[in-house]
Amino acid sequence: MDDSDYLRLLTIQAEQANAFLSNARKWERERWVCQRLLQG
Repeated sequence: MDDSDYLRLLTIQAEQANAFLSNARKWERERWVCQRLLQG
């Protein structure tokens, strides 16, 4: 594996981690909204 392969792998992993985190934040916000609605 050469340097460009390694960099590409790191980039892919970083993008996946970023997508996962933004998805988690979105779910956290939606759950908060649902709780507020249920509590009235």
